[in-house]
Amino acid sequence: MKKRRIKVLLDIALTLLLGIQMAYSLVGELSHEITGLCMIALLVLHHMMNGGFHRRLFTGRYTPYRIVLTLIDAAMLTIFLTQGISGLMMAKHIRVLNTDGANWARQAHLVGAYWGFVLCGVHAGLHMTGLCRKWTRLDNKVVKWTAAFGLIAASVYGVTVFVHHKLWDYMTLRQQFVFFDFSQPLERFFLDYLFMLVLFVMVGCLLGSILQNMTRRSNDRRKT
Repeated sequence: MKKRRIKVLLDIALTLLLGIQMAYSLVGELSHEITGLCMIALLVLHHMMNGGFHRRLFTGRYTPYRIVLTLIDAAMLTIFLTQGISGLMMAKHIRVLNTDGANWARQAHLVGAYWGFVLCGVHAGLHMTGLCRKWTRLDNKVVKWTAAFGLIAASVYGVTVFVHHKLWDYMTLRQQFVFFDFSQPLERFFLDYLFMLVLFVMVGCLLGSILQNMTRRSNDRRKT
């Protein structure tokens, strides 16, 4: 139970640091570099505490849900390794690597930042499919549909700010420089990104539920 509590606190800390990282120009370069190093350290700890996932990679049956989860986790690991290396190459205040940032490092850092943000949300949602099952079993109709309406409204707003902040342009390098609205309060920026995170968590949760239902139906057919 203690380990599970630590994992939850670690996930919360990583989420907060992710938000600060996305606010790069609004928080300043030094804060960005410090929180980036903290995030690298916490990600190493995260993988150490979830070592069972790595040990089970080549054992057991790969269901559609497990395949998608493994692919997304592999993509996230690749992205964060690239983020760490490219970030250290471009660092101006905390010089860990004695090298100048190459153009590829800047572009890789830009693409990785936004793909990493999106995949973090989907990854979290894939691990929260149990909440979808609990929602379907709720007897209180008012609570059930209020929760559903709230999440749908948050997701719709998440789509709106996703378009407004031009994340897809950065993810595809159609726009190679990030533009920040410095007139926007920092609290509003974090709120926008929170709603986007809710959107991608919902995508992951629904995707995971669909894939798990596919596996259950497949198992039922085998039994009959």
